[in-house]
Amino acid sequence: MSDPNYSTGGTREGGVASAFMSGLTDFKFTRFVSLKIITTVYLLTFILVTVASLGMLLTAFQASPTSGLIALIILGVGWVVLIAFARISLELFAVVFRISDNTTAIATGLDALARALTTAQAPPAPQAPPAPPTPSAPQMPSAPQMPSSAPVQGGSGYYGGGTSAY
Repeated sequence: MSDPNYSTGGTREGGVASAFMSGLTDFKFTRFVSLKIITTVYLLTFILVTVASLGMLLTAFQASPTSGLIALIILGVGWVVLIAFARISLELFAVVFRISDNTTAIATGLDALARALTTAQAPPAPQAPPAPPTPSAPQMPSAPQMPSSAPVQGGSGYYGGGTSAY
């Protein structure tokens, strides 16, 4: 990441606690605190789901052995599903931030490339020789025109008059 104002993780001179506190006081939201606490959130979720499952399992076994065995199966499956859901949710959350990191890196790289290309002096493009003049095509003689004052025979109709030989 080339942008000094943008950071999703890492530590500064003061360590993790200092970076976390500086992230909390960043009112421009240029540094994200979320990625720094994902591990802690997952660990707390893991502990909470495990302790809750064990507590429910002990309660079920105290009620009766049959309900304890049923609870063992249900809570075992439920524990796996909840832990998997928590892990997948946190991974998706982290992926969004990684995409943001990569997009920022790409944009920064493209900006640097664009600046480098605009400051580089390219040699002038070679001039193409002028095209030779094209000879004009010979003119075709026009068709003779009928004089418009010639008398029309046969009447006023389109086909030559009002009388028909048929």
